[in-house]
Amino acid sequence: DFQNDYQDISVTAYNTGDLYGIMHNQGADANIVTAPAGNTFSHIGSANNLYSDFSNSCANINYWHHYPNLAGAPYVVPTFHSPVPEVLPKMNNNAPPYSKSTACPSSLGEKSYTETRTAIAENESTKTVYSDSLNDLTDDGNTTATNLDILTSMPPETMQLRDELLNASPYLSDTVMVNAAEKEEVLPNSIVTGILAKNPQSAKADNVLNKLNERTTPPSDNQMAQIHANDTVVGHKACLESKRDFYAGKKADEVYRLIRMYSTDTTIGNIYDSIETALTNINTPDAYYQQAFCRFNKGDSSGVMAVLNNVTSNFDLSDAQNNYHNYFENYFNILLSLQSQQKSFAEIDSAQKAVLDNVMNNNGQLLHAYARNLLIYTNGLLYHEPYIEVDTNTLKTATAHNNIVYTYWPQNATFKLYPNPAREYISLEYNMDIGTAGAVIEIVDIQGKHIETFRLHGTRGVKVVDLRAWITGTYIIRLTVNGKPIQSDKFVKY
Repeated sequence: DFQNDYQDISVTAYNTGDLYGIMHNQGADANIVTAPAGNTFSHIGSANNLYSDFSNSCANINYWHHYPNLAGAPYVVPTFHSPVPEVLPKMNNNAPPYSKSTACPSSLGEKSYTETRTAIAENESTKTVYSDSLNDLTDDGNTTATNLDILTSMPPETMQLRDELLNASPYLSDTVMVNAAEKEEVLPNSIVTGILAKNPQSAKADNVLNKLNERTTPPSDNQMAQIHANDTVVGHKACLESKRDFYAGKKADEVYRLIRMYSTDTTIGNIYDSIETALTNINTPDAYYQQAFCRFNKGDSSGVMAVLNNVTSNFDLSDAQNNYHNYFENYFNILLSLQSQQKSFAEIDSAQKAVLDNVMNNNGQLLHAYARNLLIYTNGLLYHEPYIEVDTNTLKTATAHNNIVYTYWPQNATFKLYPNPAREYISLEYNMDIGTAGAVIEIVDIQGKHIETFRLHGTRGVKVVDLRAWITGTYIIRLTVNGKPIQSDKFVKY
């Protein structure tokens, strides 16, 4: 609980970006009282500390909170927070109302081995339900095939590829959207804008936005406005991910409860076998590294290397994760060398100290602490834990897209059409200072026969009209607001 604090929560790091910070989903959308994050906030807020509830300078997060208490405190919603999408508060409408005793229960209560193992199995079962749903829905169940379709597509296949991606929406992965953003010759800005508008999770991803920014002709300001209109939206994919991650976290909590029980149980013959077996319930690289320590403590050097090799074969590691893994291998090579020579940690030589120094200085995670502690023990290293204060005088912007192109806009025009003439589709880009309430587009042929009608949403954006079933000819587009004619234009379908 936070009450009358100048700064409640602050997430800071020496570096910023997707690799730094805390879990993307804080809390979840699940229907139990402990699913939301469960913090309470001070609501101090001031001109020189706009983010007093939650300041985040690292990777973007979704903050799932309980339904607010209409009578006031306790304040469960972070009102004074970093701009979205750095911190996106999202209300969990499924969970019971907040109360401290039920929303944040103590985790110190005792459980039996049977109760703990049952809790592990139950949380795994529920997590699997959401994992399976995501696997079936994400990229229409086949990310590899979807990526291949994008990479091998040719310009005449624009609308066919658009249909495929829209059919898989709103569950497209960032990997697919990055490849789509790179395929400028097949998916022009108006097309990719419409796809991103259907996938709000990717519309907030820095790697996707940066790829759009790298296009020869980046999206226009109106197109980016349509994309960023979803900055405050948590899509279907993100909701499922929050539930999956929530139950994965609950399962991990029970696994570590089981490990603590093993650690204090004097009746267990080989404690490291039991701990390693418990860790196999968590499928992450960090759990594998912990298994490697179990093998090391048993004197099983070949087992250590086997577990480390499994990390690279079982996980698709990013460049940063690969570097981290290589440092772990360097660290274990030192431990195994000492063990094989029956030397103590105090007998680390100068070359090994240099390796440890390199590991310590190039890692900010737990491995940094492992290497640092050995150097403190063997080399008399003086170390003071650093901390990073919140810079309340600097306002961090949340927009990753900077290279906005301000395209030519006809004088007094509310919309413009392109390409014109058009073959398979035409894009209607609009910018309406008059507002969109009652804004309707009607399309008729040259004889005045009605072809299509649709509403416009948002003051700026792009609407793609599929022309594949239309006959060749000239068409007229009319914009009316509350029945009043605003603008009309012609295009040719060939």
